[in-house]
Amino acid sequence: MPTALAVLAARARSRTNYEYKTGRSTKSRTLADLTLEETVRINALLKEAKEHLDLTTDLTPDYDIRLFDEPKEILLVDFSFDDETLSIHPALDYGCFIQNVTESVYVGRQHGRLLIKHRGGFEHPGDTILIINGKNIHYASIEKKTELALFKRFYEQDIGLNRGGTRTLKGLANIAEFYDTHWAKLSEHCEKSECEIRFARDTLSFEQDIFRADVSIDAKTDTDWLAFDAACYCGPDRLSIADLNRFFKEGHAFWRRQDGRLSRVTNIEEIERFVGMLESFEERENGQFEGRLYHAPEIEYVMTSSPHYTATRGKGFARFLKEIKAGKPVKPVRLSKTHEAFLRPYQKEGVEWLYFLRSYHFAGVLADDMGLGKTIQTLVLLEKERMKGKPSLVVCPKTLLYNWQIEASRFAPTLVVAVVDGTPREREALIANATAYDLLITGYATLKKDGEAYKKAGITFNYCVLDEAQFIKNHATKSAQVAKEVDADHRLALTGTPLENSVSEIWSIFDFLMPGFLGSYKTFAKRFHKPIMERGDAKALELLRKKVECFMLRRTKGEVLKELPPKVEQTSHCRLSAAQSLLYQEVLSRVKSDMFKTVKERGFEKSRIHIFAGLMKLRQVCNHPVLLLKGTSYRDYESAKLDMFNELVEEVCENKRKVLVFSQFTGMLDILSEELRSKNVPHLYLSGKTEKRQELVEKFNADPTIHVFLISLRAGGTGLNLTAADTVIIFDPWWNPSVENQAIDRAHRIGQKQSVNVYRLITTGTIEEKIVALQQKKKKLFDALIGESKDLFQKLTWEDVQELFR
Repeated sequence: MPTALAVLAARARSRTNYEYKTGRSTKSRTLADLTLEETVRINALLKEAKEHLDLTTDLTPDYDIRLFDEPKEILLVDFSFDDETLSIHPALDYGCFIQNVTESVYVGRQHGRLLIKHRGGFEHPGDTILIINGKNIHYASIEKKTELALFKRFYEQDIGLNRGGTRTLKGLANIAEFYDTHWAKLSEHCEKSECEIRFARDTLSFEQDIFRADVSIDAKTDTDWLAFDAACYCGPDRLSIADLNRFFKEGHAFWRRQDGRLSRVTNIEEIERFVGMLESFEERENGQFEGRLYHAPEIEYVMTSSPHYTATRGKGFARFLKEIKAGKPVKPVRLSKTHEAFLRPYQKEGVEWLYFLRSYHFAGVLADDMGLGKTIQTLVLLEKERMKGKPSLVVCPKTLLYNWQIEASRFAPTLVVAVVDGTPREREALIANATAYDLLITGYATLKKDGEAYKKAGITFNYCVLDEAQFIKNHATKSAQVAKEVDADHRLALTGTPLENSVSEIWSIFDFLMPGFLGSYKTFAKRFHKPIMERGDAKALELLRKKVECFMLRRTKGEVLKELPPKVEQTSHCRLSAAQSLLYQEVLSRVKSDMFKTVKERGFEKSRIHIFAGLMKLRQVCNHPVLLLKGTSYRDYESAKLDMFNELVEEVCENKRKVLVFSQFTGMLDILSEELRSKNVPHLYLSGKTEKRQELVEKFNADPTIHVFLISLRAGGTGLNLTAADTVIIFDPWWNPSVENQAIDRAHRIGQKQSVNVYRLITTGTIEEKIVALQQKKKKLFDALIGESKDLFQKLTWEDVQELFR
């Protein structure tokens, strides 16, 4: 009997268990188990056993036994496109097993010195790798020196791996960034080291593809119908709409081509813009998209602002584009001789634009500069298009109710007009009899109260016109919601300031005009509000501007009133008096401390009211200390602004001129009124409590002895024609420049014969200077969307507030 067989038989008879160590673990086996040498001789042992022993076994001597003795050094890259994972590490491929050398080698320190040692792999901790799989027996000797050397070649190398020579990433964007930044360097290192890069699953390589689309568009203006077909491609492959939506939702620029290769779309923002546009349309079963005509400007802008689109325009769409860009109705508007006599050329163009909207059943914003006659242009339209038994409705601030009535009697005298005012019973009776009138005029607050009365009357108005439409800029307010419930065939919005603080105000106005035009508020916030207000996205801003510009007409006085005298604006600086300065610094210190403490405890958003209350105190001190201290005579304190005011008013009176004085603080106006009375200066005073506003306006314009008109900025900043004045004093700066401009335009408007001098009183070294800087930021937002400027504005943030205190 062969010796090896005899030894094995003896072990089998004893069946003694013993323990043995292999690397870091202790295992148990019986003496009958085969050693490595015996295992690889299994075929010979089986033959000898059958020859010399009475052996019954199912084993047959036909095992495939292979020795692997040429290990290969590799960098193993396990990349999964679908899982969005990447794992990289150096390894030694023995042929029968791949050993991750970052597992079998460890790094430590001994006596302060770096120590790199081999410790054995987790699966094969000894000196040999033995793999038994059915009839296959594969084995190899572990080459510890080779594993050590391979580990050292990737240890602490500047090739994109971590210190230990590995890298694990999740997310295609992170993986692509790694690929762009490090892959070339890592590949070069492997080539120099003669180390093969091996991919466990997907190959880490990205083709570069461009998204493009072939679009065919047509329109039917008589049915308010717009439709297009789109064939979309990425590289050589055509994409479905589902593919595009996946790109948009997943937010990355990668996809797997039909041939299996991975690709990165280099113009992913184009897909986002295209998918965003598709949200305005409905997809039909035939793959065609259909929507309202008012989306034509957006689709035309998207098609023409990028080289990645090829557009085929049908005759109907091309003809409509030409008309919408001209902003004029197909048929010329015939004006009466009366209208021809008083309408200026630009106002006639405005009427034509209003008829353009009417001809396509669109709605829009007449956003002319203050004082250019938005009321007149609207009244001409309402007079020409009046329908018996179907009145129009004008909604305006209460302070303008009778101004509209007076303007209608002058410029549209054939209209039968009623102002919805008085007691609830009187208003209800008037509304019930609404069909007897051509035009009803009501206020925003009154409309909220009378909502049920209008519903009960079942009126469908001819036109619903919102004057000073910024009153509904906050879509969540009751005023906005009630205005949008008015049933009317046509809608218009009038405002010189369609945007004051945020682009979301534009959404609210257009939600009244053409619901759905700018999508839901959630969609608008995602496409426009957040990109523009939070990230300063110029492309999103330009897209929004192009989308709305055909439905918004704005002319400035500088453009159309060449004969209007110039407006000279200057900032008049003054220093706080010594006592006033001490009080200001004391209040500043207290407000600043309280503000930062409150923000720290409650967060910025929940601290806004507290912050602005503190800012209000500082502004009051800048005007006059008594506004804050109260309970004492204003004469007990000095005020640098009051001294400057007295100088300016004295000069105005000496030259027989007239001045408008605006302040946000009625308490300050009270002080100014008392000061003027003490100097025997005739003057008028208009605040939110004033009832007979028009009488005061007429008296100021007509009476040569009255030189000063004190006006609350918020109460009298709109709807007043005060061209008798050629001087305006803004006593204290307001946060929003549009509000100040409206106030100034009470004097600088049609009918003004003299140049208008504007004085803004600012105390140096105070918060007022910071407010002026903030005004400039707000102006940039308005110009960017309503005008042509491409500068951007970001909404007031905690950083802006902190800047006010620096």
